[in-house]
Amino acid sequence: MRYYCVNCKKEVLTKIIGLSLEDLTHPGEHLQNQLDYWDMTQKELAERVGITPKHLNRIIKGLEAISTDVAYGLSKVFPLSAKFWMNLQANYDEEYTKIKREKKEDKKWDITVINAKNKF
Repeated sequence: MRYYCVNCKKEVLTKIIGLSLEDLTHPGEHLQNQLDYWDMTQKELAERVGITPKHLNRIIKGLEAISTDVAYGLSKVFPLSAKFWMNLQANYDEEYTKIKREKKEDKKWDITVINAKNKF
């Protein structure tokens, strides 16, 4: 796919389209999978981890990050290390930031996709 500047109609870059924000999986989704697998309620897990059910629910919904403290608590409940949970969060944060910055750069350069058959 070729990208052209809207104003000058010159090709500015060619790139492979990567992930979008919708493609990312928040660590909270993995956490929900663990709850389902172990047949555990959010309330029960929150008590065992030492956080409020509301806080846990916000993590599962992707509204909050998994902190190191929560990751440590999760490692005591599930057979997954705190490092596993922290890496999930770090990888999500990195990809999220990368996508947001790329979108910002695209807007900065006023880039649009034009079908190769279109003529200027």
